[in-house]
Amino acid sequence: MKDDLALVCSGACMVHCLLTPIVIGFGAAGLLGEWLASEWIHKVMLVPVVLLAILSLPRSYKKHQNHWPLMLGVIGISIMVSALLGPESLETWITLGGGAVLITAHLWNRNLSLRFLPPQSG
Repeated sequence: MKDDLALVCSGACMVHCLLTPIVIGFGAAGLLGEWLASEWIHKVMLVPVVLLAILSLPRSYKKHQNHWPLMLGVIGISIMVSALLGPESLETWITLGGGAVLITAHLWNRNLSLRFLPPQSG
């Protein structure tokens, strides 16, 4: 469940990164364009992405014992956070790359979690 919600949040972040330049490019954005392009919105959108990764990936690791989704998640989050610190001209591309890595981590984590069968009692 957490991976599904995390996928939606990470996907929404990527859609935002792709659509903002298009909306601003058409010049009809007005207040919406300013809001989408503002720096605070990037930080606000990053909060649920990071929180859901922290809640989902380590807990699932304890079940399936495969460290790769957790490692990919850490890499994806690191890339996305670094996008806020790097050059603004590359922010979209860095964020998209980090988002793709994080989405891959959640998909892999979800698939491993679905395959995990707890021991049957009785």
